[in-house]
Amino acid sequence: MQHLPSRLIAQRYFSGGLRGWSALLVGAGLARLAVGGLAVSVALLVVVLSVMNGFERELRERILAFVPHVELDYHSGERAQSDYQQLLGEPQLRQMTPFAQTEGLLYVGGRSRAINVLGLQAQQLPRGWATVLATPQQLQGDGILLSAALAEQLKLAIGERLTLLLGSGAERAATIGHRQIVGLFNTHTELDQHTVLVAESSLASTAAVRRGWQIQLNEPLDSRRWSRAVYPALSTDARLNDWRQSHGNLYQAIKLSRQLVVLLILLTVAIAAFNVVAMLVMSVERRRGDIAILQTLGLQRGGIVALYSLLALRIGSAGVALGLIAGLLLCQAVAPLFAALQGWLEWPLLSTEVYPIDYLPVDVRTGDLLVISVTTLLLTLLAAIYPARRASAILPATELRSE
Repeated sequence: MQHLPSRLIAQRYFSGGLRGWSALLVGAGLARLAVGGLAVSVALLVVVLSVMNGFERELRERILAFVPHVELDYHSGERAQSDYQQLLGEPQLRQMTPFAQTEGLLYVGGRSRAINVLGLQAQQLPRGWATVLATPQQLQGDGILLSAALAEQLKLAIGERLTLLLGSGAERAATIGHRQIVGLFNTHTELDQHTVLVAESSLASTAAVRRGWQIQLNEPLDSRRWSRAVYPALSTDARLNDWRQSHGNLYQAIKLSRQLVVLLILLTVAIAAFNVVAMLVMSVERRRGDIAILQTLGLQRGGIVALYSLLALRIGSAGVALGLIAGLLLCQAVAPLFAALQGWLEWPLLSTEVYPIDYLPVDVRTGDLLVISVTTLLLTLLAAIYPARRASAILPATELRSE
């Protein structure tokens, strides 16, 4: 029963509006500061976590839709059809498509660009590339497809012709050919800066070309384990490479950045919790006489601790609620606002020349919201320990003697 007065007193002071706050605290402004500090910190944490989650999601679902999870090629340069039949029965296998790949140089009008030439078959396109090509029939003949970004940088358009130099190995001169641009694509990833598409058959006469299979798995993060499991059953000259060899550093960088940013913003939550400590300590000093009177009326030390703990919990709940609302609203607005800002500035703030994608992704996860809420409430409860112990240590006889 002794906790009932504590709950009622905390309710009275919290719900009494600014007048009620002023009765308990040094001023209503400090109460607003405590709740507002928590709300701002929670909102920032929600937005930053959602953006970092978005980058992680885009790596898995967008970038790895174009980059093979596992790449199977051969020392001999020729594909082994037996390996295709061997892997078709794998339960983790999602898609397996043939490819040919080599390095090259685009040259047009005195401008040149080193590029990665990817040869694909129109009838068996990887799922990512199938979504960005206007029609698979573009990958036929001796045409070439460029990204819209690369075409803009080289000032090229569909229908124009360019010179493509392809390596032919150490003992042969480079192959020089003229190709017509038959289409443009836009992956919105770093591939736009260095990858061009051609029909695989048009690379048949090129010696320095890797041929093999691009493999997509149901779970990209299992690519290394899967590769080790299937490798013994493949041809003797087969080579397996997974996406971590080309994009593993990016994945680790995203995870590390997420952890560091979360740590920094958690410090702002801790600072906001310190405001709660200061507010409650000042309330103890202001209401020492009232606390002494409550003790003479039978409120035990545990009841005083419960009073300040409930008060801190209500402050934390208000800050968390306001912060979650503000954070979720910002998450809805941040991507279109970022795109509008790029359009207004007419300058790419996220260019695929530097960043893996050219837009700001947002992925709000319920689990993160729960962790943020619980962590903030725990910090505010911890913030109440010192003021509560200080209030419970007040001696009624000593305090009331001076009244």
